Amino acid sequence: MADQSGKLRAALIGIGHDHAWGKVQAIRRSNDMELVGAFEPDASEWGRQQANDRFTDVPALSEVDVLHDETIRVVFVETLPRHNLRWARRALEHDKHIHIDKAPSPSLADLRTVMDLAAARNLHVQMGYQFRYNPAIELALRAMREGWLGNVTRINVDIPTNIASYADIRAKDGAHAGALFYLLGCHVLDAAMLFLGKPADVWASHRRDARGQGEPFEDNCTAVLEYPGAVALLQTWVTGNDPMHHRRFQVIGERGSVLIEPIEPPGVRLFLSEAHEDFPAGWSEPAIPMRPRYDGDIENLAAWIRGDRDPAYTAAHDLAVHETLLRICGVL
Repeated sequence: MADQSGKLRAALIGIGHDHAWGKVQAIRRSNDMELVGAFEPDASEWGRQQANDRFTDVPALSEVDVLHDETIRVVFVETLPRHNLRWARRALEHDKHIHIDKAPSPSLADLRTVMDLAAARNLHVQMGYQFRYNPAIELALRAMREGWLGNVTRINVDIPTNIASYADIRAKDGAHAGALFYLLGCHVLDAAMLFLGKPADVWASHRRDARGQGEPFEDNCTAVLEYPGAVALLQTWVTGNDPMHHRRFQVIGERGSVLIEPIEPPGVRLFLSEAHEDFPAGWSEPAIPMRPRYDGDIENLAAWIRGDRDPAYTAAHDLAVHETLLRICGVL
């Protein structure tokens, strides 16, 4: 149900996820959704977030407020990953469309159950991988799909995080198998599989290096995805040297390459054997504007709910990504 402005009414379950505050800001920017408020199962989380000057103006709702208000049609599940599928299922049982932030739990069977429940109730499930609507990734996908690159033979990715956040990451996610890859690698795994699909095989290394930051967890991770005729190399690690500008996503084909460094805000170097539209042969550096994170997710989910377009990402893709993530992390 929409409000008088035509916007879909949305609420959060959970505010403890690293992306929860970003989702609030994106919903407030949106022409498609209106934020009603948030329910946080852990009462102490409100104080922790407000100490960081977040959620101070977001109405605090109860579980009943969110689940039993029929005007709330969309729920963003922003609990910690180990809890989010339980709340996703509760929201679906109350006929809410859902956005589940990454990663969707350590269980493939539980994610499959959620997807099946959504399909049975004709509800939508959107996964919250943060590069799905990145304009540089979208350009690379277009270049591949329109044949500019020829056969894609290699993908190289680095996605480090800040060592200053080490203790917080360890507390929230360090217990997961493949900890830092589970936390960060899932984003780039999702993107890599848009280009190459489900791998024939995977190899992974999960080191505990700590770098003087106390008790280590799996913080220096490498995954290799093997395909007939192609390889994807995905790496997650920690650094104090401006990690955002160390993040890169390279797509290399037989007739062209798209080198994205950094990923946000996108810096792109493009090589093409032949010119295509406004992109010349040889090397170029097209200006790619930054699109705020999550805006594309909200726009696409709203259009999907309204029946204006098909989902950009299918349940089959989401399940394949999660299965591969759990294989990399040694769970499967």
